[in-house]
Amino acid sequence: MPESAIDRVSRALDLIPFLVANPGLSISEIAQEFSSTEAQISSDLSLLHMCGLPGYSHLELLDISYEDPEFIEVVDPQVLDKPRSLTSIEAMSLVLGLQVLKQMASNPEQAKSIGELSERISSKLDTDVLNRVLVNEAVVGGSTASVINTALRSTRSVIFTYYSAISDSTQIREVWPQELIFRNGIGYLNAFYPESTEYRTFRLDRISDAKIGEPFSLPANQIALEDTYSPEIKIGPYGFFFCELHHEIISEISRAGEDYLITFNAVNPDWLLRTLTGIPGNVEVLSPPELATAFTTRISAMKSLYGYAQGIGR
Repeated sequence: MPESAIDRVSRALDLIPFLVANPGLSISEIAQEFSSTEAQISSDLSLLHMCGLPGYSHLELLDISYEDPEFIEVVDPQVLDKPRSLTSIEAMSLVLGLQVLKQMASNPEQAKSIGELSERISSKLDTDVLNRVLVNEAVVGGSTASVINTALRSTRSVIFTYYSAISDSTQIREVWPQELIFRNGIGYLNAFYPESTEYRTFRLDRISDAKIGEPFSLPANQIALEDTYSPEIKIGPYGFFFCELHHEIISEISRAGEDYLITFNAVNPDWLLRTLTGIPGNVEVLSPPELATAFTTRISAMKSLYGYAQGIGR
């Protein structure tokens, strides 16, 4: 999944004290420690080399030796030689977030792992902080998320009222929930929609009046959500801005010259088609074939309308 500017800044702030404590590592070793790529770490070091304190002469800038990719060393870290420490607010947010994640876990294994991590972090915090963040019940996504989690555990459908931004309408839907995820503070429900026999993604903040329905089982010709394809598209230079706008639903990005090769998580095909037709420059749907055909058909229809309008003007 593509990273945000905040992710990169956070890694950069952690990179300097790590290199001070571990001089002489190679680019590849550093990339492995930070779960990143060699190209990204090299880019981070190049950026950091131009950062420093006010004055910004060679005396105030960070001094990093990285010409040899096999031996990286921070000569002068300025004021970034010590690892960042959590403030009281950050510590409270972290512990509270882990409590919420534990309650939202869809299976016991996830809940156990999250609980163990929470305990390890809590053991390093002040008792006063813990007393302020321990809660009996934390709610993410309100009652809607609670209903969906119950349906997931019992393999039952969910019935709710949904506002569609695509059609600007409100409808009652009954879906078979497959996955509940949160990205950038927004909750999403990935579910199988029996009425259209396809997978759909619903935003929790557009769901209301959710209730649990009847037990269900996927038809024999349907497979689980995690085994379905993810749409793949190719966008020209505008792909940079597209990825910035929609990074929360993108699982992978690669480059081919000036083109961006983008792989999505499960997305609403109607929304994707509508969005792609509004992108300037080159756009190509690589997979699945039916989406590529639908996109080509829609573009052809738009071109024919444009030609018809031009003919009227002559």
